[in-house]
Amino acid sequence: MYLLSFILGGLNALLRQLHLSICSIEFYKDVYKNYQGYGIRYVFTLSFIPSIIYCIFILNYIITLKDYFNGIQSSKVTANIEYIINQLPEIKYNNSNISVEEVEPIYLYSKNNNKIVVIDTKNQVSNKEKSKIPFVLEENKLKINLIVANTKKNFPSTVNYSEIFKQNEVILTPEIIKKYFADHLLYAPNLFIYFGMPAIILFWFVTFLLERSIIVLLVYSLANLLTTKTSIQTSIRLVMFSSGVPIILQPVIIILIPELSILLQLLQMFTTCLVFVAIWQIHKNLSHYM
Repeated sequence: MYLLSFILGGLNALLRQLHLSICSIEFYKDVYKNYQGYGIRYVFTLSFIPSIIYCIFILNYIITLKDYFNGIQSSKVTANIEYIINQLPEIKYNNSNISVEEVEPIYLYSKNNNKIVVIDTKNQVSNKEKSKIPFVLEENKLKINLIVANTKKNFPSTVNYSEIFKQNEVILTPEIIKKYFADHLLYAPNLFIYFGMPAIILFWFVTFLLERSIIVLLVYSLANLLTTKTSIQTSIRLVMFSSGVPIILQPVIIILIPELSILLQLLQMFTTCLVFVAIWQIHKNLSHYM
C-alpha cells in the first residue's frame, strides 16, 4: 500500500509539473529560485516513459514479423511485406555474388507505390537515389538504410552476402527468403528486450540532451544579460523542465502522426518563451528592490 501511495504521489507531482510547464510563468520562477540540481533525473524519467512505449511498438512489430515468416499469423503489416516479396525476380547466388536475368535496375514497391528495394548488381543507380531506398541489393552486398520517419536521418549499414548465405550456390526465391527470415527472427524478440530496449532508451535520452544544448546556451546568455550572474546549472534546469511535455509527446507523435511533428518544435518554442518571460520578471523585481 505504501509503495502504491508513493508511486501515485510521484505520478501526481509529475503531471502537475508537466501541466505548469506549459502554462505558468510562476512555475519557472520557482524552478529558478528554489529548485536544485540540473533537472537531468526529471528528463530521464520523462524520456524513459515514451521510450518504453516506442520499444513496445517495435517489439510488437518484431513479433508480428516472426509470426508471419513462420506461417503462424498474417496482418495488414505483413500483407505489405508479402506484396513486396512476391515481386522478387529469380536471383542466383554464386560464391558471394548475386545475378538476375531481367533488365536492371529492378525496383520493388510497397502497396503505397514507395520504392522499398532496388536490385542493382551493375551499379547503375546513383548513390543519392540509393540512400533513399531502404534495401539495396548490389552484386556482392546488401545495403540497408534505416530511415527515421518524417526526418532526413539515415542510418546505413552493409552486409556481405557471404555472411548471410552458407551455401556456395543457391537460387533465391520468395520461399527461401521467408525461411531465412523465419530462422533468424526466432530469438529476435528476446534479443531486442535485453539489448535493443536499453540501447534505445539510452539513445533517446542522450539525443534529448544534445538537442536542448543550444537552448541551454541561449537561456544562459539571456539570463546573464538580464539578471545577476546565473549559473549554467540553473539554465540547464530551466530548459529541462521546459522540455517536459515535448519530450514525452515526441515518440508518440513520430509513431502515430508524424505529420504533426512541427507542433513539438512550436511547443518547445512556447515553453522557452515562458522561461524568458520568467527570467525578465525576476530581473524586473530585482531592479525594483535595488
